[in-house]
Amino acid sequence: MIPSKMKLYTNVKVLLLITLSFTGITQLDAQSCGCLDTHLNGSFEDPNIANNNIQTDESNVPGWNTSARDNRIEIWKNNFLSVPAVEGNQFIEINATQAATIYQELCLEPGTLISWSIYHRGRNGVDVASIGFGASLASISISEIMSDGKSWGLHRGTYTVPAGQTTTIIAITAMSTAGPNNSYGNLIDDFNLSITHNPCDSDGDGIADVDEDYPNDPTRAFDNYFPAGGIGTLMFEDLWPYKGDYDFNDIVVDYQFNTLTNSSNKIVETHADFTLRASGARYENGFGFQLPSSSILPSQIKVSGGNLSGGLISTNLNGLEVNQNLPTIMVFDNAFDLLPFPGGATGVNTKEGTSAVPVANIAILILYEPNIYTLGELNIGNFNPFIFVDQDRSKEVHLPNYQPTALADMNAFGSGEDDSNLGSGRTYRSEDNLPWALNVIDSIPYPKERIDIIDCYLLFDDWAQSNGTQNANWFQDRPGYRVNGNLY
Repeated sequence: MIPSKMKLYTNVKVLLLITLSFTGITQLDAQSCGCLDTHLNGSFEDPNIANNNIQTDESNVPGWNTSARDNRIEIWKNNFLSVPAVEGNQFIEINATQAATIYQELCLEPGTLISWSIYHRGRNGVDVASIGFGASLASISISEIMSDGKSWGLHRGTYTVPAGQTTTIIAITAMSTAGPNNSYGNLIDDFNLSITHNPCDSDGDGIADVDEDYPNDPTRAFDNYFPAGGIGTLMFEDLWPYKGDYDFNDIVVDYQFNTLTNSSNKIVETHADFTLRASGARYENGFGFQLPSSSILPSQIKVSGGNLSGGLISTNLNGLEVNQNLPTIMVFDNAFDLLPFPGGATGVNTKEGTSAVPVANIAILILYEPNIYTLGELNIGNFNPFIFVDQDRSKEVHLPNYQPTALADMNAFGSGEDDSNLGSGRTYRSEDNLPWALNVIDSIPYPKERIDIIDCYLLFDDWAQSNGTQNANWFQDRPGYRVNGNLY
């Protein structure tokens, strides 16, 4: 079975088998992988000749070519020289003016099973010809040697198109003749194919092109997005363990992850795209995230990208932050390097009447050791984003109930307005359950400078204090949900 196109944590499998048989003049509908349709013309009825026999240019015989130097193919009528046709009214002599190969090109994806049959006859005695298949005339693999006297002999066989081969040459070659010279012999008629194949698989990875996102790359097959519906938004307050103005615009980052998997549903790489939209404070804050799974070994990960220019962050050769118990990836170390601080009492992109600064896009690429880990083991939907405050790497702010990293200073927990209980897993919550960081699986506007989020999103307070059990859609743009004039 083959897994079909998979979007975030789904895996549907499908197998489609198509069987096609050809005889006589047949339009080949087994076209795949971008090749042109081909006439099989297996009983050589096209063109219909008026005389008992003709030697005509290969261009006049649909589907067939010849290796003969003069490009001639010889067609005989039924009962010419007392030789009856096996099927229809015509057949051919391979040795038209010389010993040659007649052949045609079929467009068949790897894995296609070809079942073939053909009739062969000697003209004046025992003639010998071969039938073979390959990617080119120079690489033909002979399937059978046909040796027949002055009666038609039936020959059958099968051929499987190998991986990576999307064009298949069928070649019938005159090997010897009873004579009197090489312009005599090897009569052929009623060539048939029965083709059983999966839908086109250009890269030979076992996934049909129509079912995968990377049909020409055997190492990649599927895109898997988080959030599945588009872009998410992260918003942070940087005065933890105090609430401050609670406007959630000190760092605003949009994000999306795309984890590529191969045909075995193993992860290949993750493209993590971030957009820094606002930095509503005078603090020089940094931002990173931690992978949640301890089953993915840091030694089997390689990270590139990000904006780390201040020398504050130390990374291993593979790009992960040093001295961490879980893979930790730093995206930027100073928001003002990306959104230049205009000065004054406000931050960047949070107050009307001040000049807007273009948002900053940051791309992270995470490569994994091939064919080891699954999407479930990665668990990117539970990633652990955080900021560190004003160039103090030890002062981290995380989502509620997420753990600090190994480099965080633990002394601030339980101080100020923080009501964390690390032993029970309660972190970064106030006594009334209010958080210091938010993760919304949609791109949403954020509060203007010094406007409490509760005065922007009217259902936020109930959602937060209920520990997320009420008004889970508090961020949506519905009547009674937002005060749009308070949002940037």
